[in-house]
Amino acid sequence: MCLLDLEAPFRGERTTILRCGGLFGPGRHPGRFLRGRPLVRPEEPVNMVHQSDVVRAIHHATTHRLNGVFNLVSPEPVSRLAFYSAAGAVDHPIHGSAPHPSTGRRISSEAILTTGFSFQYPNPIQALASLDDPSPRTP
Repeated sequence: MCLLDLEAPFRGERTTILRCGGLFGPGRHPGRFLRGRPLVRPEEPVNMVHQSDVVRAIHHATTHRLNGVFNLVSPEPVSRLAFYSAAGAVDHPIHGSAPHPSTGRRISSEAILTTGFSFQYPNPIQALASLDDPSPRTP
């Protein structure tokens, strides 16, 4: 069974489905996500969303009575290496992002953007500055 199978009974004119990317925010620092594991497929895009944007999207969807399926991921693409380096999760950090990662699956947030929603944190690397824990590494 896949996600589409699970969503099928809920699809209809009066249903809103919000599909969230990797969630990060206060208490969920992405520097801890790898937990000492190596970063695999560093060139692939990362599909993350800040917790504040999810809360704002829920409010937007209910206020505007949206119907349909909407992906919630930061709209500006960055690579896994750029994101996790900025989060302090890899030993050799880099700065910036790959403008168009060449492999992997990039999820689009275009559908929610066309409804007038705007992300508070469109760039997941820049969103890291909002987190409450400046030192994500654990001993």
